[in-house]
Amino acid sequence: MSTGRTGTLKVVLLSVVVLALVASGLRPYDRLTWFLEVLPVLIAAPLLIATHRSFPLTPLVYWLIAVHSLILILGGHYTYARVPLGFWIQDWFDFTRNHYDRLGHLMQASARRSSRASC
Repeated sequence: MSTGRTGTLKVVLLSVVVLALVASGLRPYDRLTWFLEVLPVLIAAPLLIATHRSFPLTPLVYWLIAVHSLILILGGHYTYARVPLGFWIQDWFDFTRNHYDRLGHLMQASARRSSRASC
């Protein structure tokens, strides 16, 4: 992938994450929970921006980090136990509870493995 396309990808992914972050901060279910859930995004985004030239990651890793950020942001807005997507999955598969938190755990493991593989 060329540098120009990778740079555009980074800008687009960052823009989507920032827009979602701002939108999720508007009347979240619980402000403290929202802050604690999005804190990793608030820490990681500036670090990734600051190090994107000296420590570039693969496009796949940037995608996984963005998706994981969106999962954290959505979970922070509703709290994990109240995310509508989790209720839909709960109804579809007849689960006894909302398993949205497991999606977050899966993304943590995937992003960690992919970032190790890109080094």
